[in-house]
Amino acid sequence: MNLFRTTSLKYEEEQEFISVAERYPLHNAAVFGNSVEVEFLLNSNRNCANQEDDKGRIPLHYSVQHHSTYISQLLIKYGANVDSVDYTEATPAHFAAKEGQIENSCLLLTFGADFCVRDKIGKTAFDVAAEEGHIELIKFLIQQNCHQILLSQMKYSEIKQINTPLHLAARNGHVEIVYLLFNAGFPLNYKTSQGTALHEGVKHGRLQVVRLLLYLGINDKAVDSYNLTAEDYGIQVISHNPVTAPAILELLEGGAHLV
Repeated sequence: MNLFRTTSLKYEEEQEFISVAERYPLHNAAVFGNSVEVEFLLNSNRNCANQEDDKGRIPLHYSVQHHSTYISQLLIKYGANVDSVDYTEATPAHFAAKEGQIENSCLLLTFGADFCVRDKIGKTAFDVAAEEGHIELIKFLIQQNCHQILLSQMKYSEIKQINTPLHLAARNGHVEIVYLLFNAGFPLNYKTSQGTALHEGVKHGRLQVVRLLLYLGINDKAVDSYNLTAEDYGIQVISHNPVTAPAILELLEGGAHLV
């Protein structure tokens, strides 16, 4: 019975995949990097470059995840909207950033794509690149001054952002990106409801990030929306993280300046 059910589910999944491929052949060709098929379909129907699939995505959302820019160039040539949003409000830039694709990011920027527009959970494509640890892409985006819009939002917006690239990089332990963002002007002591980047580093056991942030002079007494300091969180997580939490607490208690 279990074997039958497993086989049945597999068959249903395969049929669903075939159905999607048939309904959205251009999307399917973009997913698999089939440039010949993409070119044929675009020539057959010049208006299909902005067709949305059942996730609200156009073919460009998929093509930018590849290293090659050829298909993306074709789609843009045939009118693909570089800032098209899917049902999560993610743009092709979000997808390129997720995969760390510099060439396709460069192409999108050339045609005016916005790497600072936010999706439904408040993340920009720049945020995603920092979160995923794509250091070369972050360097490129900083060179293109993409971060200046974010810095302006952080400075003048009355509403605190849910995420910042610095917080996301700290949360995920991307030490080099934290340092890059600091040098690019991201304020070290900027607070979201979750606190500072130090709160993120401590909560997620990122010893080297904590060491760097303290060395750079972050305020270790800052509190989050629950009135808790980074050290408070260090004490809370020590039972769940016996490996790095004790060393982090030692740094927070005064050892940071010895590094």
